[in-house]
Amino acid sequence: MAIYVDFNPQPYQKVYFHQYGERIHLISWTPPPSDAWKLNFASITTYGMVGGGFVLRDQFAFFKSAFASAFERMNQAVEVELNTLQLGLSDALENGTDYLEVEGHSAETIQLITSQLAPTSPYVEFLVDKCIILLSSFKWVKIHPVSEFANEGALMLSRMALKHIGPRYWDGKPPLDISQILMEDVVGRWVDRRSNDDEIIEVDDLIGTFLFYHLSYY
Repeated sequence: MAIYVDFNPQPYQKVYFHQYGERIHLISWTPPPSDAWKLNFASITTYGMVGGGFVLRDQFAFFKSAFASAFERMNQAVEVELNTLQLGLSDALENGTDYLEVEGHSAETIQLITSQLAPTSPYVEFLVDKCIILLSSFKWVKIHPVSEFANEGALMLSRMALKHIGPRYWDGKPPLDISQILMEDVVGRWVDRRSNDDEIIEVDDLIGTFLFYHLSYY
């Protein structure tokens, strides 16, 4: 069993400049090593509520499973993220993969599970220990810190969790709310950044339709 942290490869981000601002092409998906699956996890806090979510994909970016839930009696994002991570790790093990790449954008959570940061409470320590036990059950694990733009699928699931009562789980076919995001992770998304304007995202529809079929029905 081997667990290590690696910042490579980095998600692709190409900036093009024009007279009205910037046009950025983003590709979030970085293929994991052969036979390894990828688990993205996240949490989000809104109006005092915290939701968590994970998405599991194989080495070809084919969707395997996803989870979203609001966590009651938890007011710390790190607690929700650790709970969500342990559920995702358990799901990956149950799906039979021995090699896993874990991606998240929370520096605190990643530092906790790699023993670079001491737990802030007995409960956080309990959650960290559970995650480490699960991580050690794989033959190989790579923990890959990423930026928020490269973790949008898990973030969207976290947002969805705050709109529904109870946990939700998807197996084999992704919810429509994240299908577009998973597709754009692989083929890329264009972002126009203009002065005093919101970001505008556009994706090649033809490529998107092809990839959506594989993400939804593989």
